[in-house]
Amino acid sequence: MTVADMTYLLGIGELGDDATSLAWLRVGSSLALPCQTHSGCDARATRRHVEVQAPDGRLLGRLPPDDAPSVWELLDAGVPATARVTALVPTFRRQRVQLAIEIG
Repeated sequence: MTVADMTYLLGIGELGDDATSLAWLRVGSSLALPCQTHSGCDARATRRHVEVQAPDGRLLGRLPPDDAPSVWELLDAGVPATARVTALVPTFRRQRVQLAIEIG
């Protein structure tokens, strides 16, 4: 795998309200990056974001808006991309999840 970008998880989705639901999340965990639009992964779509999903398919959060376009381009080109947890940083309310975007 090649690291294409470094970013972080924006928000903690449906798992974030229950700390025990995130107990599995560790440095090195691999996470899915499905591209989401109102019409699928389509370069013509205007409202796009990249979700970050747990291995069981549950929403963890999204990539930040500034980092998502480079991942859209990869996904649109058919390049497989995943996110790997590189750090779990304690913060005031909940931990910050640092991610490496891996391709290949």
